[in-house]
Amino acid sequence: MGKHWTKNQKTEIVKYYKINGSKKTIERYEVSRATLGRWNTEHKHNALSDSKSGRTKGHGQGRPISRHDYDAMTREQLIERLKIGDSVKKILPSLKEKKNLN
Repeated sequence: MGKHWTKNQKTEIVKYYKINGSKKTIERYEVSRATLGRWNTEHKHNALSDSKSGRTKGHGQGRPISRHDYDAMTREQLIERLKIGDSVKKILPSLKEKKNLN
C-alpha cells in the first residue's frame, strides 16, 4: 500500500519539485511521476487534500482514467478495471459467434 501524505507534505513536495525538477523530487520523496503531476495540478487549483488515496473529493467524475494512469488509480479502481476486463473476456466469444451468424 502507498504512503499517506498530508496536504502540507504534498505542498512541500510540489514546491520542491518547482525548484528542483521532477527527477530529483521523485528520487527524494519516492513518488511516481503521475502522482507528482496530479499533485502539481491540484496545487495550481488549490485542491490538494489530506485524503488517504491522495485524491480530492469527486475524483473520477471528470476525465476518464486513461490506460496510462494506473499509478494514479486507487486499489479499488484497479480491482474494478480488472473485473471489467474479465467480464469482457467472458462475453467476447459469444459476441463473435453472434456476429458470425449474421
